[in-house]
Amino acid sequence: MKLFLIIYAGSQIGGIAGPLPYGMDECLKRRDALRTSHAEVLDTGYSEAQKRKLTEVEMSRMREMRFECEWRGLRPSLDA
Repeated sequence: MKLFLIIYAGSQIGGIAGPLPYGMDECLKRRDALRTSHAEVLDTGYSEAQKRKLTEVEMSRMREMRFECEWRGLRPSLDA
């Protein structure tokens, strides 16, 4: 089993990092940092990465995102 950080967009996989070279503790720290950043964007509507307010369509997509650390036998595929 290998560890992956998976970004879900609704019920589908929208992004994958891994297999990760570190353990679950480090994955959870990084996941939590992503969740904090994500919550800030949802609270403010402002993307620091893009240096602008997000559109309502972009905010709708952001609301559907979640980040999870998961052990998988095979690398997950996008849109799975």
